[in-house]
Amino acid sequence: MERTTTRTFITGLCCLLICLFIVHDCPGEESPIDVTFEFGYKGVVPRSMRLVPVKVRIANRLRNLSGRIEIRQPTSTNANEVTVVRPFKSPSPSSLTFSLFLRIEPATGIDGYSLQGRVIFDDTSVKTFSKRITAKSDKRLILHSGFVKHYLNNLEKVPAPKTPLKGVYCKHNYQFLNLHPLDFPADPIGFDSVHAVMLNESAFKTFSTKQKQSLAFWLRNGGRLLLYNQTTQLPLKQWLNSLGAHTTA
Repeated sequence: MERTTTRTFITGLCCLLICLFIVHDCPGEESPIDVTFEFGYKGVVPRSMRLVPVKVRIANRLRNLSGRIEIRQPTSTNANEVTVVRPFKSPSPSSLTFSLFLRIEPATGIDGYSLQGRVIFDDTSVKTFSKRITAKSDKRLILHSGFVKHYLNNLEKVPAPKTPLKGVYCKHNYQFLNLHPLDFPADPIGFDSVHAVMLNESAFKTFSTKQKQSLAFWLRNGGRLLLYNQTTQLPLKQWLNSLGAHTTA
């Protein structure tokens, strides 16, 4: 009787441990801490960039935490060429996004340059998160919102569907990156490495006041703005004229 009871207890304990293991490793279970890095614009980092925007998102469901964010440009010997350090506090629960800018040394070789981001918690029991990317592209970056391939190819009289360009589209020496209007920089330095911006009235209407101010500052200091769908551009043209810009139909 005692042997049977012991065997039943051990069997039950094993089943409980198996259930706990399955629940812990369930694919649908969210991690208590999640960190994501976004270098450049939606991950696009041309090697010609001198000032790289970096967004770090920290989702915390564990406990109140603090630590530091490190963004660096390693050299070939893995030394720190340039480093930005920002302390942070992450209450629980929370999901915070930190925006940083890293002024980097330009790439000189064909291999481009590397960037690395790390999130280090003061609580050493929490693991360090890191990500490393390499910027190799020599193409100039053009930000747009909803620009369609038809307009681009129409200049060369090449038929193309009238559908928006998605993601990154490369043509000649340019990269066209499609952004939601709210993802455009809200800080003038966010346009530092952008060759040009392409907008229509619909996208411009969605811009926040800070985004319009940032765009205006960039334009006053030599930025390039290209308009398309110009039959509906009157309010946008009026805004440009208020900046002293010259527009043509």
